[in-house]
Parts: sequence; C-alpha cells; structure tokens
Amino acid sequence: MSSGVDKFLKDMKHSRKQEIIELATKISSSFPNFESEIKWNATSFKSKGENIVTFQLFPDPAFRVILHLGSKKIVNPPDLRFEILQLKHKWADSTRCVITVDEDLNWRVLNLTIKEWVRRVDL
Repeated sequence: MSSGVDKFLKDMKHSRKQEIIELATKISSSFPNFESEIKWNATSFKSKGENIVTFQLFPDPAFRVILHLGSKKIVNPPDLRFEILQLKHKWADSTRCVITVDEDLNWRVLNLTIKEWVRRVDL
C-alpha cells in the first residue's frame, strides 16, 4: 500500500480498525497490480488508473467493500452484474456492488469475487 494509505490506516479512528487494516493488507498482497489511495475518507484500490474497489467506513461501525467503475458518470453503462454466493451484498446498479463486511466474511470468497470483478471490468 502507499505510504499515505498506511498513515491513514494507522491514524484512523474506527471501531473496526483492525479488520479494515487486515482486509486492506490482504487486498494489497493479493492484487499487487492495484494502486492504493484515500478516496471518500477510506481506502480505495485502482487498476489501470481507475478506482474499482473502495471501502465505505461510515457510519461507524459500518464496513463495506464497494465494487465500482470509478466516480465518473457512464453513458450506457455495461451490465457487469454476476452471481455472488456467500457474501452479504447488493447490486446498487449494473456497475456497482455493495458488500457488507461482517464477522462471517469469507476472505477466499471475497478474493474470488474481486478477481471476477477485475476480469469483468477489464480496464
């Protein structure tokens, strides 16, 4: 992760800080081609210059992982939805999925889900 993200995570105040740090570390090590930054006051991961995986940390104690295509409005967006099993999630639209991180989160399943998202996005 970038030094700015490391500092943000170290200094952040959140009741689930340790889980957030652990998940950010796992994503960084599993996806070495991702760049990290702080976006919307949370950790965000970029592939080929576009934010595609961003944490949502508010209101505390919420912790969600958002799969998305950046913040720009897309004219005629593609339908990137796919079946996700074993994760609490909701497709907000055809290019954005909100995954709730809870005590039952299966890292292996989330990792496979992020891999499928990267494959579909194929920036």
